Amino acid sequence: MPKKTTVKEMEQAASENNVDKIRDILFGGQMKDYEGRFKRLEEKLTQEASRLTQDMEDRMNSLEKFMRKEIDLKAEQLQQERKDRLDGLKNLDQALQSLNATLNDRLNELDEGNRRSLSDTRQEFHDEISILQTRLREQQENLTRSLEEEATQLRNDKVSRSNLSGLLSEMSMRLSGEFNVPGDEA
Repeated sequence: MPKKTTVKEMEQAASENNVDKIRDILFGGQMKDYEGRFKRLEEKLTQEASRLTQDMEDRMNSLEKFMRKEIDLKAEQLQQERKDRLDGLKNLDQALQSLNATLNDRLNELDEGNRRSLSDTRQEFHDEISILQTRLREQQENLTRSLEEEATQLRNDKVSRSNLSGLLSEMSMRLSGEFNVPGDEA
């Protein structure tokens, strides 16, 4: 059922319409002008917001591209630096291995030289000992010969025991007066 409108409501609606009409008469031109300005301002703000949004998106895209390029560049630099360091380590390892091999070779040469030198020194000592032994044998033989000659000479020069005993007996008898030498009678 439709609602019954009362007189009062009608009067109120008429008064509102009157107010709207009065307002429209008083401010109508300005309101339309304001509404137009607000619409243009709203459109301008919408356009500016769209432009700013687009500008921000463009800048973000540009910044993202720039960051990706920089990250890729840094990644390449890091990769190159890593490769250079690995190459440097390989070169250093090879140099150390080469140095180690050279040192081992040099140590082997020195060891061989020392062995040869020690062998030569042993041979020299052996030769010197042989020479000294030969000299000692010769001196021993000379001394033995000299001693034998001296002994032979002493044997030849010594007074025999029987001669010495006869001499001492004769001397004892003479001293005791028991032995008289012919021609010594006085």
